[in-house]
Amino acid sequence: MSTTEDFARKVVEYSVDGLLVINGEGVVCYANPAANALFAHRTNQLLGFHLGSPAIHEPVEMILPGVGRSRHVEMRSVEITWEGQQATLASLRDITARKWAEEAMHKYNADLAERNEALIRFNRAAVGRELQMIELKREVNELCQRVGEAQRYRVAADESAVSA
Repeated sequence: MSTTEDFARKVVEYSVDGLLVINGEGVVCYANPAANALFAHRTNQLLGFHLGSPAIHEPVEMILPGVGRSRHVEMRSVEITWEGQQATLASLRDITARKWAEEAMHKYNADLAERNEALIRFNRAAVGRELQMIELKREVNELCQRVGEAQRYRVAADESAVSA
């Protein structure tokens, strides 16, 4: 085996992404160790497994059942020649952690939206109450002025309008 062939074999064998060669009938002809780990099968069980014909050039997300928990996987495929026959090389990337993070982010965003709505409702109630208080103070001041008494309240909103 040449140095180039040895290097290529090591790249495939040590790849963190699963690599599958699928023949024209949709049967797995080759699976690297990462693919076997994703499918939770041994090589001899994954070899010969009828996977079907994956979509070429289009990324596909799938959920693979596993021991203890399922895995979210993104698969990308290209056409190749394998042992003189048309075949498909499928690259499988484990995206489980990303999916969990996305789900956590969606829950967090929903929680923030709910809290924001609560703050908006509280703000409307508080501002509405404050505006009513200002209006009542103005009315009391006006009534005091009509009967010749000094105004009882300083209304900051009126003072800021005068100073502007």
